[in-house]
Amino acid sequence: KDILLINPTESYKENWGIISRFADKVPPLNLIYLLSYIQSKGFQADVIDCNMEVNPINAILKKLKEEGYSFVGFTTTTPLVQKIYELSKIIKENYPKIIQLAGGAHPSFMPENMLHNSKIDYVIRGEGEITLFEILQKKNIFEIDGLSYRQSSNIIHNKDRKLIEDLNT
Repeated sequence: KDILLINPTESYKENWGIISRFADKVPPLNLIYLLSYIQSKGFQADVIDCNMEVNPINAILKKLKEEGYSFVGFTTTTPLVQKIYELSKIIKENYPKIIQLAGGAHPSFMPENMLHNSKIDYVIRGEGEITLFEILQKKNIFEIDGLSYRQSSNIIHNKDRKLIEDLNT
């Protein structure tokens, strides 16, 4: 398969207060939108919602072993970023050839932070559908809008991707 999309474990009571009573009942729609888009383009992908796993790390490592993914993609917000740092390190130690991507609110606004503090290879800034599709196509990274990455000791930010005009796509 091409990519495993990961929704990290979240402490709902700590992050959401009273909303926590039903917050963990909501599937990770952002990842489901990405999944749908890239599957419509012919790529094979899965989603793991760590909030639904008894042992999320074991579930991820088992899935990576079974399916042989080339890419792993994380979604994250600032309260969850430390979990992504930890997960990216574990994945890199066990599967060093898998390319790791991060998207979501925190990576979009703080890509340097993600790249300096984790084993993430690429940060997708803004809407991720087309950027992710171009990464999976193995398009030249210098030509992919909305992408940040390391090049030697520098962090490179490609130009911003334009917003998707037709949300039905």
